[in-house]
Amino acid sequence: MRRAARRAVGPAGEDRDRSAAAMPAGHARGSSVSGAFERVCPLKQTAHGPRPFPTLYWLRDPALIHALSDLERRGTIAELVARVQSDQAFRDAVRGDHARYAAERWSLLGEGGRAEAERLGFAAALRDRGVGGAACHTAVKCLHAHAAHALADRAAGRTENVIGAEAIGRVAP
Repeated sequence: MRRAARRAVGPAGEDRDRSAAAMPAGHARGSSVSGAFERVCPLKQTAHGPRPFPTLYWLRDPALIHALSDLERRGTIAELVARVQSDQAFRDAVRGDHARYAAERWSLLGEGGRAEAERLGFAAALRDRGVGGAACHTAVKCLHAHAAHALADRAAGRTENVIGAEAIGRVAP
C-alpha cells in the first residue's frame, strides 16, 4: 500500500494542467489534473443554479485515498487536532493553510464569479471557509482534503499544507 501511495504522490512539480479555461462571468471551468489530485470549480452549476462548492482539490488515486482512509480510521485526525491545540507553531501553520486555501478558491472565481457569489449570498462560504469548507481555521476536517491541498502546493512549488504533508508522509514516506 505504501508503495502504491508513494507512486500516486509523485515528485514535486508534476501537475499537468488539462483545462484552465474560464467560463463567462469568471467561473473556472473543468479542472487542473495531476495523477493524484484534481482542482474543481468553487461555484458549481446545478439544476437549481450555482451553488458553492468549498472543496477545491480532490484526490484521484485510489491507493492514496485508501491509505488516508486507513489513517483516519486509526485516529490520526484526533491526534492532529491535539497537536493543533498544543503546538502554537503548528496551529499557526494550519491557520495559514486554511486562509491560503480560502483565498485561492475566492480568486479562482474571477471578478464576475465573485460578484455572482455575493449576489447569491454564497460569498462567505467561498471567501472565508478553509480546507474542505471548514469554518474554523484550526480544524482538521478530512485528511483527504488536506492531502490534496498539499499535493497542489507541491505541484505549484509552494510550502505544503502541513496537515496534508504530515498525512502523506505517513502513507508515502
